[in-house]
Amino acid sequence: MKRNNLRIFLIIEAVICTILAFMMENPADSFITIMSFPFAQIGEGLRALSLSGISGNIAAIVIYAALCILPVIYLIIRKRKGRAHIEDGLLVIISLLLFVVIYMMINPVDIAIHFGNAVFMDSYKGFMGAAVYSVIAGYIIIRVLRQFLQCGTDDMLRYLKILLSVVCAFLIYRIFASGLSGLKQSFSLLAAQNTDGGGFTETLPLDSLFAAENSEGGLFLSYVFLAIQYLVDILPYAFNIIIIFTTLALLDALEKDSYSQEVTTWAQKTGGVCRIAILAIMLSQIVVNILQLALGSLIRSSYYTLNIPLLSVIFMLVVMLFAKYFEKARELKNENDSII
Repeated sequence: MKRNNLRIFLIIEAVICTILAFMMENPADSFITIMSFPFAQIGEGLRALSLSGISGNIAAIVIYAALCILPVIYLIIRKRKGRAHIEDGLLVIISLLLFVVIYMMINPVDIAIHFGNAVFMDSYKGFMGAAVYSVIAGYIIIRVLRQFLQCGTDDMLRYLKILLSVVCAFLIYRIFASGLSGLKQSFSLLAAQNTDGGGFTETLPLDSLFAAENSEGGLFLSYVFLAIQYLVDILPYAFNIIIIFTTLALLDALEKDSYSQEVTTWAQKTGGVCRIAILAIMLSQIVVNILQLALGSLIRSSYYTLNIPLLSVIFMLVVMLFAKYFEKARELKNENDSII
């Protein structure tokens, strides 16, 4: 996917995730909704079709069987082309899971019987969908790993671009769906905890935050710091997205000419962004912790963190290492060319 197309896709995803975050009462709801899609919707549709009459019931059975057997059909096609490997056995497991999961989605009573409780029906649907997606993800990753071992440099760069694009999509979800849902819940929890206690007599709606005042300054500062903490928490994800885009530009330059000036330029830019990112992530936590400590009781919901984003830092350091490598490689090539 080209960078401009990826930007458009991520913007659309961010808008959808933001809408979901404000629609869901609980941060876990967005995860459950995503994991149960499209299995829950397929189950509801097939159930309605089945109940429409004898012909509808037959059609529902045929569609159900056809959908569930698709992975096995794909396996047969791969075998006939001589491309099947041991990991393709997971396609059989996916097919079996689809038969079970979609059947239970069609008959939700079976879900309640299996899990022993009908109260958390939506959650159980999400869990079943997650089980299917875990096997699909495992199959895809193993396939990609095999492709990495067999492909050349150009193909590897292409697969790396795809992988980085998927990571970007995940980071957008963490920022706008998971992160905003958590912030919304934190706001609600703060208001609830200060109801009938600490001088407050009613829960404050979100649209009246700026009017919240009492003898100790109200909840305004607390809401502000919850928002600031959210920004601090998502900062590593935001910088990772920026770094991925500079890395994609670097990969584009590598595909054109591994020793061009463009490669060196993008390598330097990527390394610079990584350094800024690490400094910003650590300094933001320091500043927020010190401000909370200084304001003391003025903040009703303090959140002190010593959150070292090791994965983000490691990712940035690896990118910096590769950036330095490309710079050094071009310098060596220029030296060799000058000697020749």
